[in-house]
Amino acid sequence: MMLHSNFMISVQSNLFRFIEKQFRSTLKASHSFVPIWIIGAPRTGTTLIYQALCSAFDCTYITNRIAERYRIAVIARVFERNFIDESLNPSNYSSKYGRTQQPGDPHEAGAFFYQYFPKEKPYTTVSAFDTSDKIELANVISEIAKPSPLFISKNTYHSLRIQVLKEIFPSSIFLWVRRDEASTIKSIYLARSRNKDIRKWWGINPPGWEQKENESPLEQIHWQVHKTNEIIKKDLEQTKAKYFEMNYSEFCEQPLKVIHDFMNSCNLSPSFLRNSTNIPAKFEQSKHEGDELDEMIKYFLDTVHDRA
Repeated sequence: MMLHSNFMISVQSNLFRFIEKQFRSTLKASHSFVPIWIIGAPRTGTTLIYQALCSAFDCTYITNRIAERYRIAVIARVFERNFIDESLNPSNYSSKYGRTQQPGDPHEAGAFFYQYFPKEKPYTTVSAFDTSDKIELANVISEIAKPSPLFISKNTYHSLRIQVLKEIFPSSIFLWVRRDEASTIKSIYLARSRNKDIRKWWGINPPGWEQKENESPLEQIHWQVHKTNEIIKKDLEQTKAKYFEMNYSEFCEQPLKVIHDFMNSCNLSPSFLRNSTNIPAKFEQSKHEGDELDEMIKYFLDTVHDRA
């Protein structure tokens, strides 16, 4: 049995790495499924929506169990499919800065995707992506997705991979999560504060971020959010990808309605909705109102809008 410990994970990964390599070389992307990529700026509610969709839909996703064993992801998924539970389901809706807790909960799988996408320059175009990586990624995701009709993956860095994901998976649907500007900026600012260095970059870094190093934290964060959304809009339009914009506040107020709106807009079969009873009538929105940071952000945004 796969034990949930760093030592055992390391042992398993090293022990089965060669087998995994051979396994990946023989895979064929034969499973028919629809990939749903959850994108958006950091701290916009993507994790909550990821958890809710994984709970509601007949789908597969990269679990914490697989993400921890990303070097042997295929073997881990085969094990999970045959010995854990064919029907994946998140344990709850708790998370901490995008991290869930239980082995079967959804994971953003950064290390897994860095096997294929460059880490240092995360904005990736089709022309810069290796053909052999395209083939292997298609085959591996196809294997992980079995046996469900949907595969769901959330990672804010997918916002910079739209061109490649659409090229590899033509049936892709992109779910673009949006949140009001002030709340997004505040949440990223607080995330930076946790690192004890407010000037240290946090989250997705769109191209050009190095040129913002001398700007104030609020200016950096404001640029980060707008540049991310600008890239998303441009690449979705250029690739003619199927996508849906989901507002975080609206989702929290009426999650089932918004999920149905998403399904109708993207022509997803009603049969894909596995268990709507797992979705509460309403989610509590994370807010921290009335403090000095709110006033600082409001003043900053008023100044930015006045300049515009």
